[in-house]
Amino acid sequence: MRRRVGQVLRAPLPRVFSIHRPLRTNRHVAALLSALWPGLGQLAVGARRTGVLLALPPVILIALIIGALVSPDRMSRLALVLDPNVITAILVAEGVLVLWRIVAVADTWSALTAKGGPLLSHADARHAGNLQRIRRETGARLMVAEGDVAALARGEAFPLVDVDQTIRAGDRVALGGLIFDAHLTPGETKGCTTWTTQVRWGRVPYEVAFVGCRPDKWDELRALKPDVFLASRGTLFDLEGKYARRNEKPNPFIDPQGYRRFVEGTK
Repeated sequence: MRRRVGQVLRAPLPRVFSIHRPLRTNRHVAALLSALWPGLGQLAVGARRTGVLLALPPVILIALIIGALVSPDRMSRLALVLDPNVITAILVAEGVLVLWRIVAVADTWSALTAKGGPLLSHADARHAGNLQRIRRETGARLMVAEGDVAALARGEAFPLVDVDQTIRAGDRVALGGLIFDAHLTPGETKGCTTWTTQVRWGRVPYEVAFVGCRPDKWDELRALKPDVFLASRGTLFDLEGKYARRNEKPNPFIDPQGYRRFVEGTK
């Protein structure tokens, strides 16, 4: 997956859940990985291009050192290392590598804590009606699937709103320490998007799917296997019934069977 500027690598759940960051997006773990080797943290959260760019310089330097040590005239090269000027250059290089590692750690940390914006399921009056006000009052960046950009620009049945960044199939968006994967499921609108992520509750990881709408084609949704099924409309996943049973065990929101019934009932 690629990562775009603004945390696209291309909310939280209801209050009945206690959310913990999954390991794959935990900023502390990612920062530690980048401290061990520049770029590892970026690779862990899916920012492959940045990770490779940060990891390459130390790799190249080590390769040059190894090449010098294994060359036929390595004794003369080792003697050269004892030269005061060479020692000074090595110390300077060490300082640069330390700074490089700090840059990698800072980049990883900011990538998972940077300010994000609202993620839209689909551009209809019910779900996009307040986007202009939210964007104006919070300054949040709006990220929307390409298929719905035109509708937002026209302001169909709601105030028109500018889109800061477009979303494509397979893009990943980092928000609040979580990573959301975009699945395009056109139906009620051309850009209807289903979002998936992972949360932890009681130290157990759960896959979460937030379905945008009833799609025209169900293959994308049938391929998902979420533990927690949410949607843009409460009637799609029995929100009222589950909320009424929120204090029961097992937790009614953990409902993989309900999701399978939702998608398989369309065959």
